Amino acid sequence: MLDRNKIFLLKQTIQDSSAFDKQAELFRCIGDPTCLKLISLLAANKMLCVSDLTKVLGLSMPAVSHQLKKLHGLGLVTRKRDGQIICYSLSQNTFTRKLKGYLKKFT
Repeated sequence: MLDRNKIFLLKQTIQDSSAFDKQAELFRCIGDPTCLKLISLLAANKMLCVSDLTKVLGLSMPAVSHQLKKLHGLGLVTRKRDGQIICYSLSQNTFTRKLKGYLKKFT
């Protein structure tokens, strides 16, 4: 049984819910089949344009753009604009490298 001091200290570690909210959003996003397909495609290719992704996935441009915006907001992808053409690539960070390795095991 935990004493009051230990309970207080444990409560302090979870007080800032913004970090947990962002983590929950991240896991919801990678749990979404469309987002996971986008991540998988970007992991296998250096950079892909939105128009190419819509053709591969068979989805509308607004649907793909919406998912890419979520991924970008979470720091999972980076984007490069050339006029009206927007291309995306997988971000180079520890989480995406681990995610890329995970995807290789299951594809």
